[in-house]
Amino acid sequence: MMAMMSSTRCTGSCIIGLFNLRPVSAKHRYYFESVFSRSFEGLANKKDVLIAISTSGNSKNILKVLKISKKKNIMSIALLGNSGGKAVKNCNYSVIVDSKNTARIQEAHIFLGHYILDKVEEALIYRNR
Repeated sequence: MMAMMSSTRCTGSCIIGLFNLRPVSAKHRYYFESVFSRSFEGLANKKDVLIAISTSGNSKNILKVLKISKKKNIMSIALLGNSGGKAVKNCNYSVIVDSKNTARIQEAHIFLGHYILDKVEEALIYRNR
């Protein structure tokens, strides 16, 4: 997928947690619960920021990576739904979409993800001028 940028910018680094997903069956439950945390634990540094997204705030794989982030003193921001679930206690900052409608929560998360990353990109461009 290609997207046109609104301005010329410097490159940055980003790792998207979904890059390592493969079909998961019930007998591979350990893999599912560690799908994000294994890569994060090996690659994350203190200057990094983890952005976690969970509709319920109770997904075991999200809770696990947030706990590792906390243990390693890496800032975490969680986009959550419903009441935020258990994830609220395991992140530095949370944005909770106060709804029980999964589709609305996910739509809000998509918008927020684009908005946040756009603002980060603007700040980096401004800083590097």
